[in-house]
Amino acid sequence: MLGKPFRSLLRFFDELNGTKKIVFFSVIILICVAALFVAIYIQFFYQYAETDPFFTGLVSSEKTQEEITNLKNSFGEIFKNSLSVNEEQKDSVDSSIVQTAYQVKNEDDSFYTIDVSVPAIKLNTQVAADLNAEFKNEFYQNALSYMVQTTQHIYYTVTYQAFYRDNYLSLVIKSSLKEGNNAESVIVRAIVYDTTTNQLVPINTLLEHVGITAKKAQNAIDKEIKSADTRTKTLAAEFGEMFSRNIGGEEYLVENAKNYFLTDKGNLYIVYTYGGEVTTNEIDIIIL
Repeated sequence: MLGKPFRSLLRFFDELNGTKKIVFFSVIILICVAALFVAIYIQFFYQYAETDPFFTGLVSSEKTQEEITNLKNSFGEIFKNSLSVNEEQKDSVDSSIVQTAYQVKNEDDSFYTIDVSVPAIKLNTQVAADLNAEFKNEFYQNALSYMVQTTQHIYYTVTYQAFYRDNYLSLVIKSSLKEGNNAESVIVRAIVYDTTTNQLVPINTLLEHVGITAKKAQNAIDKEIKSADTRTKTLAAEFGEMFSRNIGGEEYLVENAKNYFLTDKGNLYIVYTYGGEVTTNEIDIIIL
């Protein structure tokens, strides 16, 4: 048996005739066409579509090249030795979940300038304990060793930044070392910790979480590495030998990415540094 609303709708259409029917369907067509044009404009031309609450969920979060360039250029500014929490979770997250565990700021006119802040994850889990031990050995112990050498002047800095979003705690640490007249060496270490499972998050899981395919991530990595390699080869032709990347190497396969993190704003970074292998401050940053 047909419901009353359906019967009323049929009666409405039966009463349409002649000019009324033409006007009715013309209006419907115009509304559909207008909606199509609005959707196209929002998707490709409305510059505030991603931040306008009215359009939340209606458009892609694809970043423009200008946005990516700005994020890359400001990479060094993210390190504030603190925790940044997603706005929606600020009231439910303990701000002391990451703290500075070791801080050394010391200077000797002849032999060293040290400014080190080493973080620790304040969670009572074995994974957190293991990570904290690694951070201590890799960064704090290095600082102590540099303060007892007397062969050259060493500049050593360590800074960090933590981010919390969607129950994922990201921690990224940046160290810079300059020994005597040698060039600067930079290392970036990053981890993503799932506070619900108390396990580290693999890159494929993180990509799936933010809705990015492995293929798209791989294309972005390939593009960035090739561009950086071309740039350094151009400089090498003018200024002499420079650091050379292993183009096509397995280290650049997305599944082999070691240092990546998710910011409180939802930006996914994949970072490659080479200071632990050779003396260079070259950094390749992929932002998705």
